[in-house]
Amino acid sequence: MPPFWDMESFYATIEKYRQINFDTICMAHFGYIHGDEVKSILDEAVAACDTWREVYDRNADRLDDIDHMVEVVFKEINPAPIYSEILSLKLKILAGGMTGVMKLLRKEPIPLYKHLIKGIVA
Repeated sequence: MPPFWDMESFYATIEKYRQINFDTICMAHFGYIHGDEVKSILDEAVAACDTWREVYDRNADRLDDIDHMVEVVFKEINPAPIYSEILSLKLKILAGGMTGVMKLLRKEPIPLYKHLIKGIVA
């Protein structure tokens, strides 16, 4: 975990939120949740944090190995693929060229979402 992450404060904050009888929670950048989902989102937040912490603890000695960390994230965290559409004609041509080169080299093209995850892990 980053040195500024305070797990105890995180858990204490979640416990404070559990004391509030929410009907709706508005989440920055993610809209809102309502009803039964409000009750489960706090448990999901703790579970996600615990999972990331376990991944960090098991791989603390290899955090600089980006390829390793991308594989670990896909294997252990299993994020949903990021679907995006390339809008720029220049980027479409570049992506097509990269895919063509990978095929010529008899290598599997790397999906765009894996490149995006590398940017997050790095």
